[in-house]
Amino acid sequence: MDSMICQKQFYSKYKNVVFLDVNDGRTYFPCDGKIEPRNRMLHGHFVLDSFLRKLNAVIKVEILSFNIFDNGKDSLARWKKASQLAGKYEVDIVLSASAVQLRGGVNIDEKFNAPGILFFASGSWGTGVGYGSWLWPQKNKTSNMILVGDAIISSLAGGKKYIYNNSLLNKDKIDFYVPLKRDRKHLFGGSSKAVAVFAAWAINKCNKQLANVNRLKNCIRQNVHLIEFVDGRNFPAI
Repeated sequence: MDSMICQKQFYSKYKNVVFLDVNDGRTYFPCDGKIEPRNRMLHGHFVLDSFLRKLNAVIKVEILSFNIFDNGKDSLARWKKASQLAGKYEVDIVLSASAVQLRGGVNIDEKFNAPGILFFASGSWGTGVGYGSWLWPQKNKTSNMILVGDAIISSLAGGKKYIYNNSLLNKDKIDFYVPLKRDRKHLFGGSSKAVAVFAAWAINKCNKQLANVNRLKNCIRQNVHLIEFVDGRNFPAI
């Protein structure tokens, strides 16, 4: 559940995927040519591609892709429709690196209710997200949501230590981290890429525990390790 994707590219690139048709004309991007890596409209495409790159190719995946934006704008109504679709199709996994951005004291009391395991990016301020903003539904985290942040690999420390990404949002709610190198040529990265990589890793490692969020979290905790940040703090990561 994110922005638009180029469905055609996934069918030509991955043999283990099938897309469910939810008859929503806003989700699929017309993409006969090359995908531009700095196209923000295709943020959801890059999330899904990062996930499938890391997912074990023997795992068959039915994908319900849904654009939660309304003409590029945050839309709570689109999120509610996404929740309804997730329930209708009884999805096992929800993967999202998007949110409704809240500013100026505006708040949303309700939670995002969907079945299965919810893998969400913690988000960060920067491109498209103003400093001091809140992100929903991450702010109202549910018990079946796993929140993922990124850790910056420190080249100065020879890759053995990590720099905490102080632009991350929802820091107090992050469950796990994914160390990533910065790619200046591609707008896509940060916690958006981290959650895609983490979700695939978790499914590969803990496939038999996906039916129960508590068993899944226990399996994940048994397979992660603590990484040390330059400031001396330690957090669980893959």
